[in-house]
Amino acid sequence: MAQAYKVDFTTRTVTITAEFEKAMSNPEAAEYKIIRQLCVDFPGMRIVKRTHRTPTHYTSKNGEKSACNPYKNLTYEKMERFMDALPNGAEYRKQYDFLKAYASGIQTNAYSTMREWFIAQFPLYRKNPLFYLTETPKIISGIDFAKQQAEAAEEKKNA
Repeated sequence: MAQAYKVDFTTRTVTITAEFEKAMSNPEAAEYKIIRQLCVDFPGMRIVKRTHRTPTHYTSKNGEKSACNPYKNLTYEKMERFMDALPNGAEYRKQYDFLKAYASGIQTNAYSTMREWFIAQFPLYRKNPLFYLTETPKIISGIDFAKQQAEAAEEKKNA
């Protein structure tokens, strides 16, 4: 079990979990006695509730585990620069630009669609980007991808 509270003398805070907070509301509980004693010993301490814990690993939709999200800093600029550097980058950019225009026309934020297309088109982008200099995978059509996205959204809505 994770530690229920943490005392930080530098920031003068006592960070507690939601479970600890609930338990300390009972004057008979050990948690209440701990907080009361800390408040007596260190009157200037603030009590703050921990909102969330940073995940220690990332699991992708296809089940691959890594230390962090490998596509975290994937921006439009980085996707475009990568495609432009490929031997047949113009073909990829044609589908990319079509999908970007289509997605931004029907969504307020087209980034998620563009990112999903890019990851589907270049699954080895983070692991082995040089693979695409020698190999030419089949280009995923922007129209077909948009249809798949619409169908998936409809299924999700109906489920």
